[in-house]
Amino acid sequence: MFCCIVADIIFRMPKAGVEAIKRHFEKLGVHGESGKGNYNWKCRYCKLVCPGITKHCAEHFKSTTKGPRCNMNRVGGKEKGTATYFDILSQSIYEVGGKSVVGVIMDNVVGCARADRVVEDTFPLTFHVSYVVHCLDLMMHDIGKIEWVAGTVTKANDMAKFVMNHQRVKDVYYIHAGGRQLLRPTATRFAINFHMQDHLKKQRKALVAMVTDDMWTAALVPHAERSTLHEMEDIILDAAGFGDLVNKAILADGNGPTISKVYAKMDRIVEHLRLGVNKDLTVDQRDEIEVMVMRRWNAMTSPLHRAALFLDPEYRLSQPHKDAEIQDGFYTWQMSERAKDLIEWDDPPTEEEQKEAKERVKVVERRLKSLTSVGDSVVPLADGGDDEDGDEVVVPCREECNLEEIEEGQHGD
Repeated sequence: MFCCIVADIIFRMPKAGVEAIKRHFEKLGVHGESGKGNYNWKCRYCKLVCPGITKHCAEHFKSTTKGPRCNMNRVGGKEKGTATYFDILSQSIYEVGGKSVVGVIMDNVVGCARADRVVEDTFPLTFHVSYVVHCLDLMMHDIGKIEWVAGTVTKANDMAKFVMNHQRVKDVYYIHAGGRQLLRPTATRFAINFHMQDHLKKQRKALVAMVTDDMWTAALVPHAERSTLHEMEDIILDAAGFGDLVNKAILADGNGPTISKVYAKMDRIVEHLRLGVNKDLTVDQRDEIEVMVMRRWNAMTSPLHRAALFLDPEYRLSQPHKDAEIQDGFYTWQMSERAKDLIEWDDPPTEEEQKEAKERVKVVERRLKSLTSVGDSVVPLADGGDDEDGDEVVVPCREECNLEEIEEGQHGD
């Protein structure tokens, strides 16, 4: 189980609970602007429609069912800080059980990050895991600020909005694209720009067919926007320019089903940057991107990511267990849990056991004292032997050996 803080709401729900919520509702369609992840959710039992994100579905599910727990604590309007977040998280971990919580996922603001570290120090078996999607989004946002990438992103945004916002232009595009839409950019999610450009790349043939069609004329748009139409036409037909830059801009895919696969995918991206797999990028461009990727990567990764990759059978052929960094993460996670178990198994001795241990020490000291007495011919004192290990073996006195008697056979056995 994971504890997660997103914005002003703290969620605590096992994976089975999320699946139960999805089965409880029926997705009707997109709510609001497409691409933002908002849908209309209809309850299968009371027919209530919950617009927006799944947060509203979780609230309705919690109030009407006795299914998997989904406790939520709102901190909006309250004093926010490290102490507040830590109190809420520690209470949640105590309720669920320290061994049942694997990691704490928080937003990447300073207060949340500090609370994560305090939780990690307080609960040895709980790890601090950064909000991976947020880190990846910030990573691509940093890449998007590079001059040669920013120009590509701007052109792609303008093209997608121009095609989808003009009805006649959109109709001509639909004829050649088979009715497939173009993704449009959003202000709150920068990562959508890279997915949008990937979609533009896949629909490049349809876009070229659109601007070369006989129906593509200046009459498709109002007179004031005809200059924009010709500008978009030049961008689409500029195969050596814009299409090449789109290939450069699509560098990372932030969607990963598990933390192990996110780690492996990011590791592969960094490796490709260092090896220069993408020949379209110059050395300076690769170095510039690598600095931004590694800065966010170091903030995102944790021993739990490396331990998950160590145990993931999908990557067994690549032998991640031989990587020193992955080994360190695995043993950091594994040894802390085993040490905790050993401490719990070794219960403190009772008073009777302590008394027996002291008596045992006295007996041992008495034996050692007799064996270390001065002189080799001293016979150690015979111990009663009824305390511990039965009768003690008496070490016989060593007699002087007469070599002549031994040779004549007169020495007694």
